[in-house]
Amino acid sequence: QADFVFEDSTHSQLYLADALPFWWKVLKPGGILAGHDYDREVRAAVDLFAALNDLQVNIFSNSSIWYIKKC
Repeated sequence: QADFVFEDSTHSQLYLADALPFWWKVLKPGGILAGHDYDREVRAAVDLFAALNDLQVNIFSNSSIWYIKKC
């Protein structure tokens, strides 16, 4: 299991719809799933994943880096 995953591969919503749940399963409790380019398709995919799993998306100030902490 991983403590930290930074997803920065294909930025398509379709790809991320599969990748985000995969990486989420790999994370340990307390781990961080993160990425960047939080706009357009990435934002749509991340926000949908968070909404479906009752999770909070956090954004680093003045950046396009997002993260979700696994409780």
